[in-house]
Amino acid sequence: MTTFLQRDDFAVTARVLGALFYYSPESHETAPLVQALLNDDWQAQWPLDAEALAPVAAMFKTHSEESLPQAWQRLFIGPYALPSPPWGSVWLDRESVLFGDSTLALRQWMRENGIQFEMQQNEPEDHF
Repeated sequence: MTTFLQRDDFAVTARVLGALFYYSPESHETAPLVQALLNDDWQAQWPLDAEALAPVAAMFKTHSEESLPQAWQRLFIGPYALPSPPWGSVWLDRESVLFGDSTLALRQWMRENGIQFEMQQNEPEDHF
């Protein structure tokens, strides 16, 4: 059975990861998160054991020719075809389209459960 603490951990994890996918790494929303992830002490606060986090933590220390903001722009924004589109429907729908059947199903589920999502842009609700 899932405990309230596990639900809280899951909710915090989802919010952190969601923000990192949604906002530029240089934005005021995520810059503090990015900075925290570059330090080693974040692992003690994350709801997974150190062994599971070790590969992720190591990747934060690797050097890349592409900066984090450049990679975020290329992967999630464009201007060209996105290698990693940040919408569930692109990955879940047979046709790999935005606003597909899975988006409509999510929209219906949200409506049935009284969940309202305030979006800053005109985009599907299934942005992760």
